[in-house]
Amino acid sequence: MKRPGYAIAIVLDIVLLIGLLQGWLPTSSEGFRRFLILFTTLVLTLALYSAIRPNRRD
Repeated sequence: MKRPGYAIAIVLDIVLLIGLLQGWLPTSSEGFRRFLILFTTLVLTLALYSAIRPNRRD
């Protein structure tokens, strides 16, 4: 991983996603919980892509 700063964001995002999926984090409604799971998955995907893509300078 060329960008070590992304590692912290990825780990925290995975912990948040697991917490949402397991029901450890209370949410106001089931629809909002589903939105948070979808949004967290999207952010995780973008962070992983940004962390592993090659630099333009390479």
